[in-house]
Amino acid sequence: MSLDLNSMMSQMDSAMADPKAFEDKTSSYEKDERLYKISKDETGCGSVKIRFLPFINEKENSLGTFVKVLKHTPTIYQGKEKRFITEVCPKTADKDASCPICDFTWDNYNEFKSSDLEKAKSFPRKYASKEKYYSNIVILEDKVNPDNEGKTFIFEYGAQIHKLIQKQMQPSEEEISDKGLSPFNGWNPKSGRDFRLKLKSGKF
Repeated sequence: MSLDLNSMMSQMDSAMADPKAFEDKTSSYEKDERLYKISKDETGCGSVKIRFLPFINEKENSLGTFVKVLKHTPTIYQGKEKRFITEVCPKTADKDASCPICDFTWDNYNEFKSSDLEKAKSFPRKYASKEKYYSNIVILEDKVNPDNEGKTFIFEYGAQIHKLIQKQMQPSEEEISDKGLSPFNGWNPKSGRDFRLKLKSGKF
């Protein structure tokens, strides 16, 4: 069955325009206890020390480090109320796969590009996929929630944090010569290094 995304988005917009659309506060979303969320103090800040762990890639019979997933996460507003939509992009598994949300995004971008540039720009920002990474971690220090210490979780993080981690593990030639840094495997339980994650007012 084909997905008519233009029709779906039109119906969604109409539904969100209904004054009663946000009255139902129930949610079918179930929290995944395997995912780690940084514990926050009363000010909304947090600081934890973790170490990355590898996972077994049964398909390739090897140890893996992280899993990259492309997600569409548009937010729909009605006044101060908002709802989140999360869909995994088919291009996660195959970059050449067809994705109706990607097609919808760029079709509308091209449609508005000549007549309403600002509206055209909003489509990629709202509907385009974003990179999410998943890694196994062990909690070494969690002062806000010490019960987490010594436990293993799955950590979800974005492209910016991923780049910072890779930069630490693979320093440039200049950083190696000037700062004495050395490359290392952050997912090796023995030779890896500890990472400290800091959350300030809800942001890394």
